[in-house]
Amino acid sequence: MTSKTSYFDAAIFKRSLRKTMPLWICYLVFWLFILPGDLISFVYQPEYYDSLSGRLCERILNFCTVGSILSALIGLLAAWLLFSWLFRANASYFYASLPVRREALFVTNTLLGLVMVTLIHLITALASYLVLLLHGYPQLYACLCFFGASTLSFLCFFGFALLLVVIIGQAAVMPAVYVILNFASVALFSATNSLLSDFVYGMEYASWWETRFSSVFYKLSPVFLFMMQGLPTSAVFLPDGSVDPAHYRFDGWGYVGALAIAGLVFAVIALLLFRRREMERSGDAIAVKSLRPVFLYCFTAGCAVIFAYILTAFQSTTPVGARAFQQTLLFLLLGAAIGYFLAQMLLKKSIAVFRGAKTWVGLGAVCLVLALGCTAARYDVLGLYARVPDASDVSYIDNSYLGQMT
Repeated sequence: MTSKTSYFDAAIFKRSLRKTMPLWICYLVFWLFILPGDLISFVYQPEYYDSLSGRLCERILNFCTVGSILSALIGLLAAWLLFSWLFRANASYFYASLPVRREALFVTNTLLGLVMVTLIHLITALASYLVLLLHGYPQLYACLCFFGASTLSFLCFFGFALLLVVIIGQAAVMPAVYVILNFASVALFSATNSLLSDFVYGMEYASWWETRFSSVFYKLSPVFLFMMQGLPTSAVFLPDGSVDPAHYRFDGWGYVGALAIAGLVFAVIALLLFRRREMERSGDAIAVKSLRPVFLYCFTAGCAVIFAYILTAFQSTTPVGARAFQQTLLFLLLGAAIGYFLAQMLLKKSIAVFRGAKTWVGLGAVCLVLALGCTAARYDVLGLYARVPDASDVSYIDNSYLGQMT
């Protein structure tokens, strides 16, 4: 009779809990200090507010954004500590030799992180509710919103960090890649839009392009979105159409829910990769062999765009038109060469990466793609520059160079 596959091991759970207990204690103390501690020190004088209850509700809902930002940090630290043994070959061999299936190793440590952070958020929400209850202004709804938003956001960042822990085999590289990828979408979008505006769209068309598509790229960088805009809240309206000063509503459930689903997808992919991960590759920049080309070419393309953007930004006078096209193409090719060889050094753990026909063929292919893409943008192959926007997309026409604006 075959035994069932076990996805949980109590001994691994206890061992990991002892190892990471300082992190959980620090995180709990920090939250008790900034949220219940803030409510304890709050001056409860109703005569200074239109509605003290509404002011407290809004105050707690603002901590949903703080909790989501901190979830990005605790998600990284939790995954990094729980799976730190994947960064060392000897420790990887030890865990791989245990009579425990890899599924159990992964799920047990993942559950520990989820349980501890969820418990800390719950304790913080309950402590905040009790503080307000003792002052006579209970805010159960706001406290539950804080708990839900913080926990769902953590699920996203923790799942993403788990995926990177499995893919990346170096302890120092993994946090750096985590930070870069959390801001990559908005950084690449802004850099690309700035470069194109010099020789393709023109400033006004670039503004239309950025306004129309920026929200998508910003949502793919949730930490940036939290820091710049925060999670949305709104006032509650009474039946007569007036604003209820005693209540506020949290409107970010759709976004944090989507983040949580993305986190679950990341965790499942991480589990599938972990089941077949070669433990002897611990210490490599990319421990999953099949993903090395992805890292190489994505890193190269990203370096090319950012390098070109930085060099262009440092210029006192930015060229436009054909001259900007030539300059941008040159900067892109230089950035691609720098990024390509840096990525090769990380992958091979050596600076001897300038030899071999295969290396130069790969660099040439990247440069060719960048040159073709830049040229296609310059000559508007996709017809974006020649596109006539719908009337509903036009808010105003700026003829300021003629001294007119309509």
